[in-house]
Amino acid sequence: MRNIFKFFAVALAMLAAVSCEKNEVPGNELSGEPITLTASITNGGTRTSLGDWDNTAGEFPVLWSKADEIAVIQGSNVFKFVLVSGEGTTSGVFICENPQGFQPSQQFNAFYPYDLVSVNMWGETIYNVPSEQSYVANNFASKVAPMAASGTIGKSLVFSNLFSVLKLQIKGDEQVKEIDVVSMVNMKMSGSAVLSFPQDGIPSIGKWESGARSVKLNCGEGVQLNNTDYTDFMIMIPPGNSQGWS
Repeated sequence: MRNIFKFFAVALAMLAAVSCEKNEVPGNELSGEPITLTASITNGGTRTSLGDWDNTAGEFPVLWSKADEIAVIQGSNVFKFVLVSGEGTTSGVFICENPQGFQPSQQFNAFYPYDLVSVNMWGETIYNVPSEQSYVANNFASKVAPMAASGTIGKSLVFSNLFSVLKLQIKGDEQVKEIDVVSMVNMKMSGSAVLSFPQDGIPSIGKWESGARSVKLNCGEGVQLNNTDYTDFMIMIPPGNSQGWS
């Protein structure tokens, strides 16, 4: 397993409505009773919450957080599953209260975070990559670290990370209010990206529909640096050449 403080990478047209509304397939849908699934995180990866340092693994573990929501995608339907147990661990139980139209016998794709994914008119899954992230001390902000998985009901979903962590260490006597990270190799860093879910393999970003080659870390009222110790700033970036940033 890799220390999270290293670079790593795992592999708009009209948007269809994102909801749990019924898209009937006669004789092959659930009656509307809530359904659950178990989802785990492949560690050495990225998410919204970092646990305490794990001496055995040599890393900060990545954990599910309270009220996390994942999107389960079948065709043009996107179902919301909400964490009900497993907060602070790598394996959580999620529930969908309104699964009408969900096909339990069919494979599905899943994505975190729920509210940044949609399905377009061609049936492609779109990840709306934020152009701005918020500073969190010794961590990264919620909903900026995308993960994806494929699976079936009855088997635990294993989420893979789509982005990497860029950790900047800065010291001095100034106050930092924002940091702009720009790709020097004309690589997209925010915008609309199409997700690829291969049958055998790790989900990834297949192509960018639109976007910019920069992302901003907003530090709010400012983060005061000091001349003695480095202050860490963590920014989520798409996988790519680690030398291509400024």
